[in-house]
Amino acid sequence: MKRLCSIMVCALLILTACNGKKDYTGSIPEEFDAYCTSAFNNWKIPGMSVVVVKDGKVVYLKGFGYAKMADSTGAAKSVDPTNTKFVIASTTKAFTGALLANVMDEVEDLKWDDPVIKHLPDFRLYDKWAQENIMVKEVMAHHTGFKTRWTTCLSSAMIGTTFTSCWEQ
Repeated sequence: MKRLCSIMVCALLILTACNGKKDYTGSIPEEFDAYCTSAFNNWKIPGMSVVVVKDGKVVYLKGFGYAKMADSTGAAKSVDPTNTKFVIASTTKAFTGALLANVMDEVEDLKWDDPVIKHLPDFRLYDKWAQENIMVKEVMAHHTGFKTRWTTCLSSAMIGTTFTSCWEQ
């Protein structure tokens, strides 16, 4: 699961810089493609993009499955690894946490128990006590008590309805 998520995230980070007309599959072992196909089939997901970057160069780029399933017109749309957008939702929490943990290894003054405002002096909340006392670990674990509309917005995105109103409220 971690490997698949890592692959998918890498894909999301560089897709906009890739030219979809190039064939990148020639410089990677054939077994890797089989591994990706197996992961795609085992997880029973509708679609995914995979990219591998080595030494700053894309060495593998491929889409699997469908970006849009068959609708009333009967047309399904295959994943285009350079243009299909995927909802990554909460997977970013893991990346941010891993990045922050690496930064903490380098910056001795940054600790999980530090108040956020110690490192982000412009951090402002309506509740002054919360503003001064919410710790880095609480923000990273989503234990702040903030209300969220992300689930509603994500659900709307998944079924293809507009969710502009999520950001306007």
